[in-house]
Amino acid sequence: MTTRRNVLASAAAAALIPAAVTASPSPDATLMRLGAEWQRLIAKGDSMWARFCAAPDGTNEARALGAECDAFWPQLEAAADKVMDTQPATLEGLALWARVMVWRFDPTQRGIPAAPPPSLAEYGFNEAFALASALCRLAAARAGGMAS
Repeated sequence: MTTRRNVLASAAAAALIPAAVTASPSPDATLMRLGAEWQRLIAKGDSMWARFCAAPDGTNEARALGAECDAFWPQLEAAADKVMDTQPATLEGLALWARVMVWRFDPTQRGIPAAPPPSLAEYGFNEAFALASALCRLAAARAGGMAS
């Protein structure tokens, strides 16, 4: 039998359930996992590139590291493709897309700086860069952090 007392007790108990249990997963959970993998590969690629740059020019070590970097690049591109093939549903997902797009224009970019590098201005990149930068800033502000 349902009584006011049972209804109130049930409501009180429901309020005690942690938000993490009742919260639904982000609509961009898959996209964010793909983005994390892309970021992991970026870090790995940066490490490989640093080792290549530190190797003396013309040595077997430099040639081997160069070949390793060349062989690694398709993995990084494939990870970026997976991100871009997954439709974002949130501002955070759009910001991830923006970071991948900026990286594709200039793979040396890490995060979204305030302005595009002068070397890209001739390609009409300024407007796209401004949009990507705005998306990343909005997503960071919403999350309470810094754009990356």
